[in-house]
Amino acid sequence: MTRSISSIFTLFLWYHTVADLREDLKYIWSVDEPSCNFNYTQLNTKTIKHFPQCQMVYGIIVINQNSNLTASQIEKAFSNMFYFVGGIRIENTKFTSLSFLQKLYFTWYCRNHGLYVQNNAFLTNASTLQGVDIILADSSDECTVVMENNTKLDTDGLCSEGYLSDLMSIQVKGNLKDCGCRTPTCDNLYGGLSISNSTVPPTVSDIHTIREHLVIENTNLQNLSIFKNLKFLKSNTVDGFVLDIKDNPQMTRLAFPVLEVIKNAKKDDGYTYINLENLHPDFCLTQSEFGIFENSDVTFHNLDAKLCDSAEEIEGLCHFKSMKELPNNCATVIGDIKIGPGDEEHVTKLLNMFSLYGSLEIRETSLQNLSFLYSIMNIYSLGDSPVIQIIGNRNLTQPTFGIVTRVYTRYSREAIIQDNHPDIFNSTDGVCDVFGIIPLEKMMFQRRLNYTGSDCESSTEEDNDNGRAQNNHVSFKYQHNAQCSFEDVYRKIF
Repeated sequence: MTRSISSIFTLFLWYHTVADLREDLKYIWSVDEPSCNFNYTQLNTKTIKHFPQCQMVYGIIVINQNSNLTASQIEKAFSNMFYFVGGIRIENTKFTSLSFLQKLYFTWYCRNHGLYVQNNAFLTNASTLQGVDIILADSSDECTVVMENNTKLDTDGLCSEGYLSDLMSIQVKGNLKDCGCRTPTCDNLYGGLSISNSTVPPTVSDIHTIREHLVIENTNLQNLSIFKNLKFLKSNTVDGFVLDIKDNPQMTRLAFPVLEVIKNAKKDDGYTYINLENLHPDFCLTQSEFGIFENSDVTFHNLDAKLCDSAEEIEGLCHFKSMKELPNNCATVIGDIKIGPGDEEHVTKLLNMFSLYGSLEIRETSLQNLSFLYSIMNIYSLGDSPVIQIIGNRNLTQPTFGIVTRVYTRYSREAIIQDNHPDIFNSTDGVCDVFGIIPLEKMMFQRRLNYTGSDCESSTEEDNDNGRAQNNHVSFKYQHNAQCSFEDVYRKIF
């Protein structure tokens, strides 16, 4: 492969040693499609003639003061490229914009490489980077993105919009205007924020976005109303906590004034974990706060909380006293639902129930199925009762119900299924699971229950293991097919 002295020297400045360079390039150039390798590094009038006209290109591209190319020439060379595997360095150029990266969908896979935009004295517009999707191939860390010493460039929009806004550790300094900071003195905070031992920075009221995590522990705070302008909590983690609030004995409310979104850029690969632990015994969450958690698809590590009492009248909100007294068309029910003998004629009142704040008990009825729970999606079991009890329903042969996506619990995740029809789980191939088996591993985890009772004991452990193994297998196939282009890249490069 052709490598000029100037190209090696340029990359020598980029990495610490030529040995490191060769090791990094080995990952890029060891692919099954050599015709799609860019076998140079310096992009200039000579090497641009050899730029591959492939949809997926592999290489390391250096565009600098020696490139002697116009933006339109580079844009034309890149016109067929939708995926790029490697790294790009743009430095010491006279470009006023990065228009040559203006593909609407331009996905970038990196390992030890990334994007460097440095020392471009005339650069005023880098908005095309908002359409670049930068993906790390093989770890939960991020690709390196550096925007430094571009003295006419306002980078503020790059941190708040587009794909780069999901990064937790973008390095930005020395530009006309830098976005974000790593101390709580600006509205866009990188690196997370930890508050402990009652040391609350006076400037937290100005923070609009916190990236990585927010930890509040061992304080005397009663709520988090100090974060007057905090709208976004963003993370990029597979299994770390985005919000960790623990050991605050006086805290009775969350009460973020304007919080809208808790976002994990790796939500498809991991979980958006929240921990609410060891707070005041009366600590509670409102339905609106639970709504934020629903929309943000969070998973609780601990949920030491009650549901706040509210006098507000909400359409479709019902408080459970008995099935007979329950109104029709309840979208949300608060209370432990108990369905017993004689309640069969009232169960259609639950057809439109979307959320349940409480537990569900169905005992000694003549019901043959639970289709009246068709609409339920969310269960918040914040008491100490089992989440679900289905006991003594001798005619029940169809036990699965709803389109449940998550079960939030304060205590155990217990479900008791016993003394029902002997063939209760025939319809689920012997698997003891009232929500059914679906090819979505994350949802299966979020709605998991610990099933006990004689009906689950008769549903053999082998049946349950096989059912869940089948789900895991289907889930893997589903994810693989959905991300086949990513897998192709990983297999070829990494």
